[in-house]
Amino acid sequence: MVLLLGVFACSLSVIFLKTSQTHAYWLSAARLLIAAAFLSPLMVIEARKLPGALSTQSLLLSVPGAVMLAVHFITWTIGARMTTAANGTLMVNLTTVVMPIVMWLMNRERVNRGEIVGGILAMSGVAALVGSQYELSPQGVRGDLICFGSMCLFCVYLAFSRRLGMGRSLWLYIVPLYAISGLICALIALVTRAPFPTLTPRETTLLLCLGLVPTVIGHTVMNWCMKTMRGPVVSTANLFQFAFSGVTAYILFRELPAASFYPVCGLIIAGSVIVILSHRSSVDVDVES
Repeated sequence: MVLLLGVFACSLSVIFLKTSQTHAYWLSAARLLIAAAFLSPLMVIEARKLPGALSTQSLLLSVPGAVMLAVHFITWTIGARMTTAANGTLMVNLTTVVMPIVMWLMNRERVNRGEIVGGILAMSGVAALVGSQYELSPQGVRGDLICFGSMCLFCVYLAFSRRLGMGRSLWLYIVPLYAISGLICALIALVTRAPFPTLTPRETTLLLCLGLVPTVIGHTVMNWCMKTMRGPVVSTANLFQFAFSGVTAYILFRELPAASFYPVCGLIIAGSVIVILSHRSSVDVDVES
């Protein structure tokens, strides 16, 4: 039940950002800064336990990861608004499939046969999904591709962060990372002169919900599940974010994916599950939304 709550909370990300009218740059900045502010008490508690752990050097080391995370959130927001909620959420949660490839490229970690077979199967599904929609919705295809590229960037960010954050306190790493990334998004918004959001009660509520529900609650619950449940179970459950997003989008927006989405989705899920089950050890869940 707790696992489903975490998956559902993460799935609402696409709903909030599609409902919001805030520019993608400012929306990404607000989401990250709200999450950082809400989690900052945990960072303060950890900093008191570990004097000197939060230093200028550690903050500077977080900057490259923060840049990647900022670009990821911006591109995810742009892409998700161009395609259906189900498509966008499915694309952005294919980290389980792409991560072994990224880890091989960056760290030369061995990719096993199951990861190769599952990856080919899932990527075939992605290609079929994009190809089947090309004539029906060119904008949707562009959105799918942007979401896929955003997911690949997120994988690079994860690989970088795992190496950098090894042995460091979670809150002393993630809270400054969110804050720096949020400031980078705000700087991009200022430099590009993105229109500043009109903070009506509705828009403010949406921004708060986006910062707290998927980013804080969803990710915290999923991390807790990873510590108390088997990794493959959590990773497989996380793949089904698209189902929650799709149902919610239909209820709110009457949004339906193309008919080809359903069989192709089965192919992608099958490939992803093969990758998860073939992993040599408990799989870390890479949650995004």
